[in-house]
Amino acid sequence: MPETQVLFDAFPKQQEFIAAAFDKTSKYILYGGGIRSGKTFCGLGTLILLCKVYPHTRWAIVRDSLPTLKRNTIPSFNKIVPSNFVKSYNQDTQVVTFKNGSQILFFAENYHDDKELNRWKGLEVNGFLLEEANELQEISFYKAIERAGSHIPPIGFTKPKPVVLLTCNPSWTWVKTLFYDKHRDGTIQEPYKYIPALITDNPYITADEEYMSSLENLPHIQYQIFVKGNWDINLNEYPWLYAFKDAHEPDTHIAEVPFLPTFPIYITFDINADPLSCTVWQMSPAKGQRGSFLHCINEFGGHIKVEDICNQIKATYPNSIMYVTGDRSGQNEDVGRNQTVYQIIQSLLQLSDKQMNLNTHNLEHADSRILCNIMFAQYPVLIHPKCTNLIADCRKATVDQKSIKGSQLLKDRGTYKMDYFDGMRYLLQTYFNKYVKEKYLNILNKKDNFVMPTQQHEPKQERYASIAYKPEGG
Repeated sequence: MPETQVLFDAFPKQQEFIAAAFDKTSKYILYGGGIRSGKTFCGLGTLILLCKVYPHTRWAIVRDSLPTLKRNTIPSFNKIVPSNFVKSYNQDTQVVTFKNGSQILFFAENYHDDKELNRWKGLEVNGFLLEEANELQEISFYKAIERAGSHIPPIGFTKPKPVVLLTCNPSWTWVKTLFYDKHRDGTIQEPYKYIPALITDNPYITADEEYMSSLENLPHIQYQIFVKGNWDINLNEYPWLYAFKDAHEPDTHIAEVPFLPTFPIYITFDINADPLSCTVWQMSPAKGQRGSFLHCINEFGGHIKVEDICNQIKATYPNSIMYVTGDRSGQNEDVGRNQTVYQIIQSLLQLSDKQMNLNTHNLEHADSRILCNIMFAQYPVLIHPKCTNLIADCRKATVDQKSIKGSQLLKDRGTYKMDYFDGMRYLLQTYFNKYVKEKYLNILNKKDNFVMPTQQHEPKQERYASIAYKPEGG
């Protein structure tokens, strides 16, 4: 009798994940929180078990790119899959077919080449494994929800519940917002489930005392994230918006603020085709008085046309008075029909010229940074938790260390798009720049004790400071 070879022997945390995949209620299940917590084998092993228990079902394993799948996921899969269960592996289509008719597809997200997610259309599967989900787009998670359960097994075979399995390490992405934050706060509800797992939960790794002791040589932040599984540590070493307080901090800037039907809404756009985005705000008429507020109540955006985003706004706020502001560049670009983006927005939302509160210029980043941080430090600014893109931007807004300009905001068209964040900066510039200057920045020009010098250098006069003392009545 041939000797049995154990390819995957689940330890307790992994068993908890497997049980959730097979129960009746959990559909979106995240496993992870630290390196070497067994998340890769756990995810792959669970998918193989689903293939075994449910013949003629179809599943997909998703990573950000095909090279990543070939470099990391597929070699791990080959280590764990029983060879006598595999019927074939088509490397052209990246489909593994098992002897009971079940299949696993290795599927590359390729978001940067397929922002409309056209490759997902027609994808019929029973469920997904999103490997290293923090490296994937949030829209891909929702597309996985849409496609999970679309495959119908042949008559006589059981169709499993639709399920999306996820693995990842701590990150300030949509995964944190949807899973970890709610788990930490005790508000996560079925069908969502988070199973935290650390290296200390993996008995095969903790038995290696030399390796475990070597991890203590990691830098503090890396140790906290990857060994301790700390999701809340500040990953941003050079925060641009240093006054922003996250959800877990006292006096947080994140709260479920209500929509006030009798107040106008203020819509601020960042004009990009990739994607077009805006945030929606409400504010008190008076600034700085008792009961003053500034609330971000919603956000819209994505790879959609300006007509679509305006239709969404009108459908959501059909009876609201609206004002529009945003990126100065939107006044210049002719997007067809001899119209700028703002002229199209004005027409679609049926706004008067007085409702178009557009900036004549965009503030320099250094000035914008002062304005934004004063507002977040001194003013009652709150952002609704459903504004996930804006919150993510506030968390990761970073000073560009390579720029010769101070306080330059790091931006690219990848991780640091900052589109929703830019929209917020433009709104603060439009409606609060004058207020902040008069209340906080022009205090030295007032009659109390100080005046600003009229010249930086004056001949034959010794200067001791950048400001001069002016006695009362002088």
